[in-house]
Amino acid sequence: MFACLLTVAMVGVAVEANCPGDMEQINGKCYSHGVATSWAAAEEQCKDIGADNHLWILNDVLEMENVMKHFEKRMVTPWAWTDGIRTDADETGHDIWEWSQSGARLSYYPDHVGQDCAGTCVPEDCGTEEVGDCVTISMSSTGERSYQACDCKASFSYICESPDEVTWKCPEETGFFPAFDGACSDLWYNCFQGHATPEYCGEGLIFNAEAQYCDFPDNVESCRTTTTAAK
Repeated sequence: MFACLLTVAMVGVAVEANCPGDMEQINGKCYSHGVATSWAAAEEQCKDIGADNHLWILNDVLEMENVMKHFEKRMVTPWAWTDGIRTDADETGHDIWEWSQSGARLSYYPDHVGQDCAGTCVPEDCGTEEVGDCVTISMSSTGERSYQACDCKASFSYICESPDEVTWKCPEETGFFPAFDGACSDLWYNCFQGHATPEYCGEGLIFNAEAQYCDFPDNVESCRTTTTAAK
């Protein structure tokens, strides 16, 4: 008499995506910290890790607090290069500061709750260093954070981040989508009106396309293989 035994084995497979290079995940995005001899060198080093990367664009207080807390003990100076640069003055004669990657004016104003920077909140000051046309984020001895206008040829720390938006084609105008069909991956895309923002799941989690959230690999079909053995 032969008995058939059906065995289902669950085998984890490798994750196909993670933060590139030595970048580290902070709240769903990838960031890295380094030191460069100028703003241009910082930008080049940032893009060497990933072509779509750019120097840090500060969007809100939560991002600033989380990223600064993560890297502050590694910073060799009180300043860190951001993506901000000086552009032409407006009709009132005020210098306008923009994010070089997007061309948008600086809007988030560090340590000024509820105020819109409107591209004018970078003072003509760089502490003990020369004033210039590139924006750093700095922290005072009392913990206050602010933008400063520093000489673009100065040697400072920098913070690099993964892109806020990429040219990835959204399957639908709005929704959450896996990076690759049938992938076991922590990378996914948040699409809004056709614009794709790359996101990463937390450590040990994988994007579950069916559930539309980050989940344990054992709960994600694409992270499992099924084998059948008969005796």
